Amino acid sequence: MAHSLFKNLGALIQPAPVDDEGINLKGINCTNPKFVYTTPSCQYPTGVKMSMSRRFQLLNWAAVNETYIIEDDYNHEFSNWEKPLGSLFGMDLQERVVYLGTFNKLIHPSLRLGYIILPEQLIGPVSGLYQQSSRFVPRQDQKAMSAFIQKDYLNKHLRKVIDTAQHRKEYFVEQFNAILGDWFQLETSCLGLHLIAHIKKKQSDLYIEQKLMDQNIRVHALSRYYILPNDANGLVMGFCSVNQKQIKETIRKIGEIMGQL
Repeated sequence: MAHSLFKNLGALIQPAPVDDEGINLKGINCTNPKFVYTTPSCQYPTGVKMSMSRRFQLLNWAAVNETYIIEDDYNHEFSNWEKPLGSLFGMDLQERVVYLGTFNKLIHPSLRLGYIILPEQLIGPVSGLYQQSSRFVPRQDQKAMSAFIQKDYLNKHLRKVIDTAQHRKEYFVEQFNAILGDWFQLETSCLGLHLIAHIKKKQSDLYIEQKLMDQNIRVHALSRYYILPNDANGLVMGFCSVNQKQIKETIRKIGEIMGQL
């Protein structure tokens, strides 16, 4: 998680609230911020997409405060298939946005191939830091990905993946509501490749997470993702890496476990 990364690097972190329009600037109370980190296409785990008005507000805020925005567009391919919005980087006229992306979700995590698009004034300093790093992507992997993009294979692959993701999401929602509706309220407005299931009864999401993990069902307690105290109580559940048969079997198994709690 980005929070752990910045914390380990010694950064003083000021959490900012997220509402249904994205990051809320009124919650940023620090002075002379070095940068703000945000995921405007799909805030994880809420799935919120930053509104256009909020994007302009953030860009203006960065210009006034002479600070940078780190735009992590991880997972944007799967959150922008409906009503896509332009990136902060593409809207930026003051060269205040650092854009991060990766092919992990679209191709495969083992590829470990990402990219960064920088304002011109940061290219030199960042290149210098990169040269001191021991983490390099093999040149042949970079060339293969470049050819994959230039020959339009990436766009064709993306369309197929999005179609598969849409069908799996629809099936997941159908099966989940039919089997687990008594225990959870599924939030279907989430963007990306996961959904949030809010717990209806007075049971801790950490407790349910552990019970499911004990049965090799990988879920994540929603409360783990909040830095400040909160009343979030739910499960973050992925649906795209499994087929329909696996989805149905897993949901049925969750129902059996919930019935025993």
